Amino acid sequence: MPGMHGGQVARKMRQIKPEVPILLLSAYLDLPAEVTSLADLYMTKGEGAPALLDKLGNLLSPHPHLNHQQG
Repeated sequence: MPGMHGGQVARKMRQIKPEVPILLLSAYLDLPAEVTSLADLYMTKGEGAPALLDKLGNLLSPHPHLNHQQG
């Protein structure tokens, strides 16, 4: 994403297709709330692949999910 950080990408995605779920994956532990609030789920890269797969499964499952959860 040359020239854009994840928060900017998420903001643009929300403008174009607000219904698309967003999982924000970052190396930073303490992203500002104005960035994490743009995503349905936020996690750090240190959580590992199993956690990523679990969260993606939850995010993309057919049952309704709570928006803007961290964890």
